[in-house]
Amino acid sequence: MNKPKFRFRYGVLTWVLLSLVAVVLVFGTVKNFYDFLVTYEVSSSRAIFCAVISALCLILLAITVSVAISGKYIVKDGTLTMKLGVFATKTDISLITQISHFKKQDKLVIYLKSGKYSVIVINPAEYSDFINAIKAENPNIPFIIESAEN
Repeated sequence: MNKPKFRFRYGVLTWVLLSLVAVVLVFGTVKNFYDFLVTYEVSSSRAIFCAVISALCLILLAITVSVAISGKYIVKDGTLTMKLGVFATKTDISLITQISHFKKQDKLVIYLKSGKYSVIVINPAEYSDFINAIKAENPNIPFIIESAEN
């Protein structure tokens, strides 16, 4: 069966924060790798510390980059999966009670039986395809358009 995928659409602030984190991690990696090379013959414990911090920065950088480039929603087999880099959360589509589109803010929100909700962060041009994919899995989910007055 076809798996509809919908890429995250991050806002400007999110991109700025992800970029800032990436820059800090690159700086941390380079600085600690340099310190490792400089202190290797002087102090082995300091060199090991620098190597560990450098490796940790590289791992965190890889996670940050994966979050930035691979965020998406996948609708498949009665499940809505939010994949964010190496992390994923799954929601059974039968637990969705309603989908609302708030016109004034141009936001799409899903509500769950638990009372929780989630804002769907995708391109507004894909809203109808996303709703159709969810309704193909469970046609009983109501879709409500909230006007500016509500």
